[in-house]
Amino acid sequence: MAYETAQEAINEVIGCYIAALNLERHSADPDQVRIEDLRAEIVACVQDQRALNPRDRPAIAASRDKYSRLLAELRAELQ
Repeated sequence: MAYETAQEAINEVIGCYIAALNLERHSADPDQVRIEDLRAEIVACVQDQRALNPRDRPAIAASRDKYSRLLAELRAELQ
């Protein structure tokens, strides 16, 4: 269950980054640096997600905590 929770947290963070990316790309004056930063964050999330081992409980807990905190920050930023 913890592994799935960590994966879902990462998926939600990726979704927030994609939403922020779309907002930036469609803004009146898109910031190319921010666009590239958001793309890099998405790639990093996907790499973390792929590297997460379902048998590595400490890594799962760390990932879940990291991405849960990040998700709260991103949701606040997007509102």
